Amino acid sequence: MTSRRRRTRAYCSAHHYAYNSLPRAAVHGFVPDGTGGAAFAPVRRAQTIEEIVTESGGAHADALTTPLTP
Repeated sequence: MTSRRRRTRAYCSAHHYAYNSLPRAAVHGFVPDGTGGAAFAPVRRAQTIEEIVTESGGAHADALTTPLTP
């Protein structure tokens, strides 16, 4: 993995751009396992579609199409 890809992934994790309804990616941490490999552990799970809709105002989906009554 290049350092550019690592920076991009870190930046996207910190700045998820909710205004574009982009989901937050899962984040995993790792430590060396002592045998040349790594042990991974989840830090944050990926955001679900339901969470994106809720965060984006899904409860008020009809707000722009329903006429207001005085």
